[in-house]
Amino acid sequence: MINAKGNIKIFKQVVFVCISITVCFMFFAGCSSGEEQAENIASTELLKDADVLPEEATGLLLHSVEEQGDRVVVTTSYCVLAYPFAFSDLIQVDVVDDENCSSVEFRALIGEEEYLLYAILFDSEEGIYLGTLDATEQSDAVDVYAELYPVDESLNEDSLVAFMAAQETFNDVVFSLAENDSFTPAK
Repeated sequence: MINAKGNIKIFKQVVFVCISITVCFMFFAGCSSGEEQAENIASTELLKDADVLPEEATGLLLHSVEEQGDRVVVTTSYCVLAYPFAFSDLIQVDVVDDENCSSVEFRALIGEEEYLLYAILFDSEEGIYLGTLDATEQSDAVDVYAELYPVDESLNEDSLVAFMAAQETFNDVVFSLAENDSFTPAK
């Protein structure tokens, strides 16, 4: 049987071990937090550098594609678009800016192939008319259209299901377009 002095000694050892573990945990948590802060500062600086554009740069530009809560937010020089985060590994976003039309293209990455799902078109007269974006610093008011692309007939059943599910994010993107203050929907 252990006497009272033995119990106190064991109690002190247990407390010492618990405090040691807590201090080590706090130290390592603090280190990883510092690393995360350094990464965030570095990525913020990169984003600031990416936003510095030559004065002659006009037209549709892609500023960022990032996770914000349960959505992937695509920020362009014209507007902000979003689709569900659940599709972040499946959907790729590209900006095409040429003389005839500017667009944000959404593609499904299925296997090793990319398939066009849909595009939001600016200053085009083709596709489904969605509305108008009021003038911004980079441009005058622009008409906004959408184009849905047909299913590639070479897709197998599983790939077809993935394509169709990804193409349904079109509704989310159009809804997010309507959240832009400068957007006036078609009547």
